[in-house]
Amino acid sequence: MKPEVQEELQPLFDQCIQDAIDGRITRLDSLWPPVVVSSQGVPFEVWQLLRAWTEIQRAETLDAEKAIAFSENLRRQSRWGEIDHHLLDMLKRELQEKYFIVTGNEDDHFWDREYSLKPGIRAEEVPEPLLRFACYVAVSYKVYGLDFEYLDTNYLLGLVEKVRPDMVKKLRENGTGRLPISLQKRKTEHFTASANDAFAVIRITARDNTEECCHDVLNYLCEVL
Repeated sequence: MKPEVQEELQPLFDQCIQDAIDGRITRLDSLWPPVVVSSQGVPFEVWQLLRAWTEIQRAETLDAEKAIAFSENLRRQSRWGEIDHHLLDMLKRELQEKYFIVTGNEDDHFWDREYSLKPGIRAEEVPEPLLRFACYVAVSYKVYGLDFEYLDTNYLLGLVEKVRPDMVKKLRENGTGRLPISLQKRKTEHFTASANDAFAVIRITARDNTEECCHDVLNYLCEVL
């Protein structure tokens, strides 16, 4: 039985987790900490769902798409600061502790340590869905987190880069891929621009200082944002 959930409520609890994956939960705005309601009208606190869900996730069986959907829907119904530590703790357990050893100073904070794959573990043995989910959490820290939480982004991307540098390179160059190609890169007679939604970066180079140029640039920014 999941923690702090009475046995007779377990089916309702499981249904709410599934509803969170499917995007069918709603928020009770008047309550704090955040409470979401399942499709059957049963309320649960966000932290309850997160703790129970993260505790049963395993590296070998994690479904990245469902994990991202679950996390993203709960974020939308509460806020990133309500869910991030549960996700980070799960990734520490299932990614860092299962597959890596500390090769630097163990007294350093976890995000300042150096990590290497454990002896006998090959890079291809680290499940790709787990790495994709780690990238999602890393990007979310960058986009939704506090200023200092770039350290968590660097920590997670550093682990992923040890085994799949191509995944991190793709994020740095092209973002998450959710932006249309026409917004990722645009070139007109008035300006060139690129947008990376993973790192919240937009670069624009104006070719002239005309009213038409300013108009086109503003339209592009409106499309991106």
